[in-house]
Amino acid sequence: MKKDKYSCEQNLMRFVFNPEPTGNQLFAAIRSRNVEAVTWALDKYPQQLEELNRKILNLTSEEEERERGSKLFAAIITGNVELVKLKLKKYPQQLDQLNLRVQKKLDEDANPLFAAIRAGNVKVVKLILEAYTQALEQINIKNQNILHVAAMYRQKEIFSLVKKNKIPMIRMARQIDIDGYTILHSVADTRHYKGGTRSIPAYKLQEELKWFYSVKEMMPSSYIMLSAENNMTALEILEKMHAEQLKKAQSWIKETSQSCSGVAVLVATVVFAAAFTVPGGTNDNNGFPILLHSPLFMSFTALDVLSLSCSLTSVVMFLSILTSPFELDDFRASLPRKLTFGFMLLFISVAATMLTFTSTIVLIIRLDKDRKFSMILLCSAAFCPVFMLALTHFSLIFSYIKEWVSSVIPEFPSCLGFFSNRSIKI
Repeated sequence: MKKDKYSCEQNLMRFVFNPEPTGNQLFAAIRSRNVEAVTWALDKYPQQLEELNRKILNLTSEEEERERGSKLFAAIITGNVELVKLKLKKYPQQLDQLNLRVQKKLDEDANPLFAAIRAGNVKVVKLILEAYTQALEQINIKNQNILHVAAMYRQKEIFSLVKKNKIPMIRMARQIDIDGYTILHSVADTRHYKGGTRSIPAYKLQEELKWFYSVKEMMPSSYIMLSAENNMTALEILEKMHAEQLKKAQSWIKETSQSCSGVAVLVATVVFAAAFTVPGGTNDNNGFPILLHSPLFMSFTALDVLSLSCSLTSVVMFLSILTSPFELDDFRASLPRKLTFGFMLLFISVAATMLTFTSTIVLIIRLDKDRKFSMILLCSAAFCPVFMLALTHFSLIFSYIKEWVSSVIPEFPSCLGFFSNRSIKI
């Protein structure tokens, strides 16, 4: 270790007030590479050890493997201040290794382009690329270009912005970082995943899979099956990193399908019974319905048939979900599509059932001036379940319709995105 002419407090202040650092006293002390300064910072600011662990030592499994021999790193990960001080005193030479990691992190954060990409600040990224076109091919200390960073942090708008530059894009798509990661590996990795834009497990997973396969389409075919330093392809990393998310999606979609199929069967039972209990009764002489020639009777019959048909079809859709193998690739399109169609059919069947009920009320009570207010109240009450179902599910249905139309018509108005970002809870 080098000898420093400054005291630990003087040394620390030199780095704290340096324009570059984060303002974190422990980080500044580590950068001074002075054991006494680090010990002093740990005594005075023990809470900053957690920040060091979270921001700097968020090691991947491969990095843990490489740095397993560092007793100081192992102590920091435990979060025990006294243990860190003990290991620091026993292994002072390992402070250089820790300083290198801190410095790398600070250097990475100091690059305005990469910082803007991580923060998702599209406006700043555009300004930088417009002012300095050559910045498009910048790489960071991990040999990652801006596509790697945009892919890791799920910044799709920035990724699409870079894709428009076709010539540099060909070169950038072939970039491999120090861990052997291609851009596709970066997409599969969930270290920087923050939950996506959806709240439902199945649709979260679908969003991740669509993102992965959209990037896969632009990759050279020879790079798709390329293995990283951990001897894993991008697809293998995707399966490993999303294993827990897959379990949650499987559990949620099973429970939801079972619940919805139960509701659909109940609706089908009600409307089937309604078909044989016609409003107004039947003529004893010929067995025909008494209100057969009323215009509303045909409405009652058509709506009853529509409700029965939609409810039974939705049952079939939910049963097809329950009998699916629930593989990872099924969540890319098949299962979410079936679930959305099932919701749509269930919504139509419930709405048609309430319209059938309204038609029956109108047929029996008749629309006259004396009962007009009563009719309005009854019809409003009848549609309460429909409104509730619409509030909880219609935006989900609209979200899927918007995605499907957008895939066919790219110019589909973005102003309708309000519905696709809404959180739907069952």
